[in-house]
Amino acid sequence: MKSASFLAHNKQAMIATSRPAAEWLSRVSPDIDPLLARMGKNRWEMVDMQMPEGGYLFDAAPPAMCYSSWIPKEAHTKDSGPGSDRNSLSRSATVIIGCNVGYGLVHVINNTPDSHKIVLLEPDAAMLALCFSQSDFSPYIRSGKLTVLPPDRVVVNDILRRLDVQYLFGSVHLRIDLPSQQISPAYSEWGGIVKGMLDNFGLEMVTLRNVQDVMVSNELDNFRTALRNGSLNPLEGKLRDIPALIVGAGPSLSVNGPVIAAADKQTVIATSLQAMPACQRVGIKPHFCVAIDWGAVLMGVYDRLDKEWAADIPLIYSTKIRNEVVASYPGPTIPLWTVGGLATFIGGNGDLVLEAGSNVNVAILRLLYWAGARKFALLGQDLGWNADRSHAEGHPTTMLKIQQPARDRFGNTISTNKKFLAAARELEQDFRTHNDIEAYNIYGGGLPINGASYITPQEACEKGILKAPEEYAGKLRLALQQAMVPCSQPFWEPREEQWRTSLRHVQRKLEKLLKKPAKNHVEITGTLKQVHEFLRQDPLYLPYLYNEIMDVAGIGYGRYHYGPTDLKAFKEVVKKVLKKVQRMDSVLCSAPRQAEAPVHSAAQLITGGAHQHRTA
Repeated sequence: MKSASFLAHNKQAMIATSRPAAEWLSRVSPDIDPLLARMGKNRWEMVDMQMPEGGYLFDAAPPAMCYSSWIPKEAHTKDSGPGSDRNSLSRSATVIIGCNVGYGLVHVINNTPDSHKIVLLEPDAAMLALCFSQSDFSPYIRSGKLTVLPPDRVVVNDILRRLDVQYLFGSVHLRIDLPSQQISPAYSEWGGIVKGMLDNFGLEMVTLRNVQDVMVSNELDNFRTALRNGSLNPLEGKLRDIPALIVGAGPSLSVNGPVIAAADKQTVIATSLQAMPACQRVGIKPHFCVAIDWGAVLMGVYDRLDKEWAADIPLIYSTKIRNEVVASYPGPTIPLWTVGGLATFIGGNGDLVLEAGSNVNVAILRLLYWAGARKFALLGQDLGWNADRSHAEGHPTTMLKIQQPARDRFGNTISTNKKFLAAARELEQDFRTHNDIEAYNIYGGGLPINGASYITPQEACEKGILKAPEEYAGKLRLALQQAMVPCSQPFWEPREEQWRTSLRHVQRKLEKLLKKPAKNHVEITGTLKQVHEFLRQDPLYLPYLYNEIMDVAGIGYGRYHYGPTDLKAFKEVVKKVLKKVQRMDSVLCSAPRQAEAPVHSAAQLITGGAHQHRTA
């Protein structure tokens, strides 16, 4: 019971497969001898670890009872085509927080198919080493079934985001080990952290699955115009030592906004396009506004927007928004390329390709940070309801979405929703990741945002939080003017003919194999994997083909049986792929037109957030 014979074997497997926890274990080098000395048999006559205060981890209930609910019942749905077997264990994943001596981990390994993914996060290096000393997990580590994570938020978030196939065509189950929670509160804390990451990931996956085609289609519509509009690259680092005020349109803006508007301030002011009418109502004029929403809802802003007032305020727009929103804006427009679109793989080393996040104010903070700002004041960032209002007067959104209870900073019950919670988590993550950020929340109620100090609008004015140590307006204006210089118009070689030939060839091959699907199961699966890799080969075309790539994975991943409906589904995927490749070729591979001057002159840019007229 005190043997540690398996530990070295498991560590070697992690090192050989570059598992992220291998370096962590080596660096920490935990001493497990004290834990091994506490190993014994509990009252159920099972190997267990004794707690310092006496008693064993599983004294209250044996492992069979603790883990009986960890394996969900499979849905017995017909196995045919993309999206079938949605709850099948073979197409799912389990994320485990805490391994104790290994009973829960072994239970999941033994009761799930080889294709079921298991992600283990153990916050305590010594406990992980103890678990690895008791059983041989190396075959599962080497096969990729088991991935072990260190308690590192960045690493954990990155690995969880790779469970896209499991999320779309199966389920991702979170299991927080109850016996381990007797050891330390870290297990419960990490359970909450991972749950939040999975919630954010779920929202992202739903968005990608439902609107990725729309967003990249918008990028194609915007592509040539965006290059003519310019590039944000000249703004990089230009806002160093200049404080930034990010204006949201929460209900508190109506109360706190006028106080800030009347204050003497030297700060870069940024807001969303949606919040522009609300900003005007309280007397705040931003230096620029940002739009990232891909839908038609942004057109509704123009029913409330004072176009003369906005004519000298630049719009920094995600290239994923609708081109009619950009065309309708009354002032200068500058493109913002974001992760997950066409620029993800074609941008140069010095080009900005922003991870915009799930909320426009998150995108604004990240943009300003890249531009050099390190001191931030949040205004109107309520992320919740005040009575029946989710936004200040002037904002076009009514937010009649499903609400859920939460607590404000004083412990009072408030209403919020999943999107607001996701935005708060992303802001908090950025504050943790960048320890050079100094953040303040001009709090007026709503969801707490950890990492930002709470202040009143009066304190923000009195403490000089909104004042730059040097002249800032000219520096910002010059950078924005430089950003509006048109870019070169590149073009690429067309792909359609080559792709059509390759995909037609593999389609004929699958037609033959699927005449005897049981006999050819292994070859069918291998062929579908090759198609999956083929569709992913071209980074320029990959974002637009995201759904088709997922569809092919859905046909081939974790399947026990194939049939005629799979061939029909595959043919539909091929048809969609070729149609998209044809459209991509028409936009990216045609000879570029001569670069045109931006529609709006750089001379329209304002000199300060409170300036109310255009410069000559």
